[in-house]
Amino acid sequence: MKIIFVILKSIKKRTLYSFFTIGSLEFIIEKRLKHLIFLSFGFALTGCNKLPSSIPIVGAYFPDWVFCIIGGIFMTLIVRALLLCTPLGRNMGLPALLYLALSIVFSCFIWLFFF
Repeated sequence: MKIIFVILKSIKKRTLYSFFTIGSLEFIIEKRLKHLIFLSFGFALTGCNKLPSSIPIVGAYFPDWVFCIIGGIFMTLIVRALLLCTPLGRNMGLPALLYLALSIVFSCFIWLFFF
C-alpha cells in the first residue's frame, strides 16, 4: 500500500510540473543553441586574428616549426648515438621508423614547451 502511495505521489508531481518544465526546457535549449552558435563563430574567427609566429634571424623571418623540426632531428641524433653504444641499439628492428617517430615526438615536445 505504501509503494502505491509513493508512485501516485510521484505521478502527481510530474503532472503538476510538466506544464512548466516543457516550456522552460524548450526555452533553455533554444537559448543554449544561440549561445553555441555565437561561440562557434567566435572560435572560428580567432584563428584569423593571430599571425603565424616566426623568429627573425639576421633580418630573415623563419617559421618556428622549422626550429622545432631541427631540434627534434638533433635530439634524435643524440639518442641514436647513445643507443648505438648499447647492445639494445644494435639489435633494433626498423630503425628508420623508430628514428622518424622519435624525431616527430621530440619536435612536438619542443613545440609544446617553447612555443
